[in-house]
Amino acid sequence: MVAIFLCFLLSAIGLVVAVPTAVLAIQTVMASLRAPRDWRGLDARPYAGRPPVAIIVPAHNESSAVAKTIATLKSQMSPDDQLLVVADNCSDDTAAQARQHGATVVERHDLSLRGKGYALDHGWKTLASEPRFALFLCVDADCVVHPGAVNELARKAMATGRPVQALYLILNEGITSMRQRVSEFAYTVNSLVRPVGFARLDLPCQLVGSGMMFPRALLERQSLASGHLVEDLVLGLTLGAKGQPPVFCETAYVTSTFPAETDSQEAQRTRWEHGRLSVITQILPRLLAQSVVSLDLNLFAQTLDAGVPPITLLLMLQAAMVAVTGVFLALSGLSAPLWIAGIGLLALLATLTLAWARFGRERLSGQDVLRAAFYIAWKIPLYIKYVFARQTEWVRTKRGPSKD
Repeated sequence: MVAIFLCFLLSAIGLVVAVPTAVLAIQTVMASLRAPRDWRGLDARPYAGRPPVAIIVPAHNESSAVAKTIATLKSQMSPDDQLLVVADNCSDDTAAQARQHGATVVERHDLSLRGKGYALDHGWKTLASEPRFALFLCVDADCVVHPGAVNELARKAMATGRPVQALYLILNEGITSMRQRVSEFAYTVNSLVRPVGFARLDLPCQLVGSGMMFPRALLERQSLASGHLVEDLVLGLTLGAKGQPPVFCETAYVTSTFPAETDSQEAQRTRWEHGRLSVITQILPRLLAQSVVSLDLNLFAQTLDAGVPPITLLLMLQAAMVAVTGVFLALSGLSAPLWIAGIGLLALLATLTLAWARFGRERLSGQDVLRAAFYIAWKIPLYIKYVFARQTEWVRTKRGPSKD
């Protein structure tokens, strides 16, 4: 009787673990059916009739990067648009650099409320009294906004009345290690493959922090103030729960670069993944129940998408299920749990192989794929820290020389 109970229990756990694998597989297959639409060749000049856009750039000690971001935005602005840099708790000359390069600047100093969400909220409140702005674009201060992105985001936001997320990729620069290349591939899967796959099915995406366009009406009903580790993800889910899930715009292209320092990369990854895990454990169960009760397909799909854990962790979970159910088979002779776990692991490996073949060859060599086990080993302490020393406060990642 105990063996039968454990068989059902392990089978149920295996099916739960297989759900995010199935979601990732569907997204990857749909994204692989055709290449994403190309942003190159788009006209950067504002199209006729485009409503005025207020662009908010939160910046914490981004003196070395903010000028490039401003330049890529100004080339796409109309005379009625406005670019506002929020110099948030800065200890360097970010504000002076932004003013020098033609941006309007407001400075915010409040060490008790730290995080990009508070800076965005401050920018929104600064510009909210200007009724001419129908759209609000949020861009991080270390990004390149490629030509045509503002137009593409504006078109989609006006057509849908929903928040719109650009294709936002973080890339490596210069000579890179295997770990850096694997990190870039993992980010590509999360920020390119997955949203493109769901967009093919007319399903929503997540907000990922930069390249986010909001119709004015949404911000009038929703606070941006948040110190959550992944405030953008939480904001997108909150809007989805209110019937306004984000929509993906793959022709609006925004890029940034990973920090060069290993310690900075680790800090950034810890913040992202601890934040995502806290969302999965603390927020998603309620939203999943809400989506089922209300029969809201968009919220259901958005919740399942947000429930896909970091790829490395998902691999660990699937492999652990195979190991545990293999031991259970040896002790009990019952094979159903191992079949479920084994199929789940094979499906995940096949999915990642497809994603690499279609979207990762330029970023990750075949030798890197074979050595990816070292990357997985590097991530184990990060997940142990989530259990015993979880990061709960927002900390800005250093990307270059700074006084911070």
